[in-house]
This record gives sequence, structure tokens and C-alpha cells, in this order.
Amino acid sequence: MLDSPLALYAEYASGITTTLERMPWENVHYVVEVLHEARLQRRAVFVLGNGGSAATASHLVCDLDKNTAGAAAYPRFRVMALNDNMALLSALANDCGYETVFAEQLKNFLQRDDVVIAISTSGNSPNVLQAVGYAKQAGAFTIGWSGYQGGQLAALVDLPVIVPSHSIEQIEDIHLMLGHMVTQALRTYSTRPDAVEIPSAWRVPAGRAANGNGRHNDNGVHSGHGVHNGTHSGEGAYAGSANHGIAVNSLPANGIATGAEGNRPKGRMAQRYARGSHS
Repeated sequence: MLDSPLALYAEYASGITTTLERMPWENVHYVVEVLHEARLQRRAVFVLGNGGSAATASHLVCDLDKNTAGAAAYPRFRVMALNDNMALLSALANDCGYETVFAEQLKNFLQRDDVVIAISTSGNSPNVLQAVGYAKQAGAFTIGWSGYQGGQLAALVDLPVIVPSHSIEQIEDIHLMLGHMVTQALRTYSTRPDAVEIPSAWRVPAGRAANGNGRHNDNGVHSGHGVHNGTHSGEGAYAGSANHGIAVNSLPANGIATGAEGNRPKGRMAQRYARGSHS
């Protein structure tokens, strides 16, 4: 039992700080890389979520649309929030079932190699999972932001970002912060010397390739250049060098990503970064 409201506020702030120190920052950097490539290739980006996560999805789309437009060296983002059209959302929910509200919209717009960002604190929302399942079948690249242990979403997407917390409010707080960090990184992309090259310590370890369901086998071939200067410490965790080269202000650079097994790139994402540099 906390003695006063002030103690409650301090405990909440301490929880945020502790969670930020445990975040999989290399996966956040991969999100920036994927989105940068998407705008260069004029691929569409679709973002979705329920409840508070719907607000985060809308906020992220607003920021990607407007706040990166000043990066004149790059094309503007083609980005859309699937939770913003209330008339369409309610029609689909009423006539087809709430679990279909995002997947049915993707069927109208999604093209192969587009990007879908699904946000769910639990990682278990049926409509989010159905949308990601359809996106994968259609050949899109899928990113999942979740919390707790990642839920089913973390195991399904190509690139999971799990906020390792059991507080729904703090998970949503950090999801919103991630949107701001990603936006700032993309807005300043041209000024960052590490804009394209991924530090080798973040790539899938040599001889290991993900097979798309989050499990690893030894049949993969690592053909990237550079030396893996980190150590692999168990299911889904990396311990790399302290210098991640992320030029986003205030990102912790503790070199450690911890949490659920899902917090590592899977499928095409793992294969992409196992190949080394990319354009």
C-alpha cells in the first residue's frame, strides 16, 4: 500500500524508467529502417489498433504524414490508419463481425511489400491478429507493437517490438513514445551516418535463420559482412556492444534487449538482415 499519491506518481515514473531500460532498442531501429525503405520504394504503410492503441495508431499516422514531410531528400510517406473511418468501421463490425474490421479494409488497399503496423497491448486482439494474418498471406511486411509477453501478435509478425511491462497504462505510454522516436529518427534520417548500415551485432547470429514462426534452426547461412561483436544469451535476447549508433535523442544505449522470445526479427526480417547491408 502506497502512503500518498506522490508515492504513486513516483512509483509509476520509476516503472516507466525501468521498462525503458529493458526495451529491445535494436528492433525499434529495425522499424525505422523498414519504414525508411518503404517511403523510398513508395510502399504504403497501414497502422491499426483498438481503444488506446487506436489513438496511438492515429497519432503515429499523423506524425509520419506531417512531421516527416520536411525531409525533402525523400518521398513523403503513404500512410493510413485503419481505425479512423468510424462509418466504415461500424459497418464492418455490424455486418461482418468486429474481428474483421481491419482485415477487410486491407483487402481493398494492401499490395505486396507494403507495411502493416499492428498495435495491441495484449497482443491477442482477434481483429488485430486477423489483419496481420491476412497481411502476411498478401506478402506485406508486418510489425507488431505489444506488451506483457508479446501475446500471439509477437509470434505472428515479421518484426515484434514488445514493451516488457505488465502495466497497460505504461505499455501505452511507451508505444506513444516509440511513435515519437521513430518519427524523429525518420525526420533526421539524412543527417545520420548510420542511416543504412546495420551494426553487425544486431544481425541474426551466423548460421542461424528464423523460419517465420519465431523459432530458429541451423540451416540458415549468414553472408553479411562485419563481425558479430555481441553475445547471444538465450531465447530472443541479445547482448551486443554498447554503441548502437542510434542517433535518436535519449535512446538508452545499454546494448541489451531482453524479454519474451518474440522480441527478435523473424522470417523475411531475419533473412534480410542476415544478408548484410541493404538499400
